[in-house]
Amino acid sequence: MSIQLQDLIEVMEILAALEGLAASILARLENKADVLAELVCASTAALLAREQNDLNGWIDQDDCFHRIIAKHSNARLEREIGLNLDQIHRAVRVLTRMNGAPVEADADHRALIDAISGGNENAASEIAQAHRLNALQALKSVFERSGVSQL
Repeated sequence: MSIQLQDLIEVMEILAALEGLAASILARLENKADVLAELVCASTAALLAREQNDLNGWIDQDDCFHRIIAKHSNARLEREIGLNLDQIHRAVRVLTRMNGAPVEADADHRALIDAISGGNENAASEIAQAHRLNALQALKSVFERSGVSQL
C-alpha cells in the first residue's frame, strides 16, 4: 500500500491523539512497574541502536516503544494504534533512513516514561502528542524534499 503525504499527515495526527489518550491511561495505572520496565527497555535499545548507527534497529525499537504504550492502555486503543502504525510503517522506515533517527526522540521517550511513572496524566498525554506531531513535521519535511508523490 502506497502512502501519500496527506495520508501520512492524517495518520500521524490520529496517532498523536490516540497515543496521548493511551499515555494518560498508563499514567493512571496503579501497578505500572511492568509497563515502565518494557518502555525503559525499548527506549534504551533504541538509544543504543542510534548510537551504533543501526538505523533499522532504531526504527524497530521506536515502533516497539509505541506499541508498548498501546498494549498497556486498552484493547480497543491497542487495535486502533496498531492499525495506524501498520499503515505508515513502510513510509516511516523509508523517510527515517533518508533523514536519520531523530535525536530528540530519546529525550521525548524519557520524558514520557517519567510522566507515566509519576502518574501525571496531563503531562503524559501532552508529551505523547507533541512527540508525534514533532515527528510528523520532520517526516513531512523529508517527504517534501524527496520529490516523490508517494512512498
